[in-house]
Amino acid sequence: MDHDTAPTRGDQDRRRATRPPPVSEALKQLAAASPSDTAEFERALSGLAKVCAEAPAEALELLVAAATSAPEAMLRRAGIEGLGIFGPDAVAHAPIIVAALSDSDPDVRAAAPSSLSTVLRRNEPEEKLRAAVRRAVEQSSSAVRQAGRQAAGTCPE
Repeated sequence: MDHDTAPTRGDQDRRRATRPPPVSEALKQLAAASPSDTAEFERALSGLAKVCAEAPAEALELLVAAATSAPEAMLRRAGIEGLGIFGPDAVAHAPIIVAALSDSDPDVRAAAPSSLSTVLRRNEPEEKLRAAVRRAVEQSSSAVRQAGRQAAGTCPE
């Protein structure tokens, strides 16, 4: 190999710096991002989306775990939002998002309708799932009900 074209240590460090962080790190960054700081939140969500594209199986596994069993609400919210990144490819996990409509934390509940809408896009949900969405929406706060009705618009009657 010609020494003039051989990668230098600096080149390797720059390549490593431009790679997205592992899924768990990207999930933590999204959890730490403030939804009220739109730019920070969008950067964190974009970082998670890049990681999901590069390692979808690992990402789905961690997102499901975060959404269903993380003790911290911010991680549950990040898991729900992360499932939304997968869109219709995550339809098998829609019941997890429906369950988040009843989460004890308002930020988790608020994240669920948008993710659910994205996941159900172009999918015909089963009647059982549509009924679960309706029940969860009716038992939620008014803000979540409004967002849930918008998400339920993707569920044919």
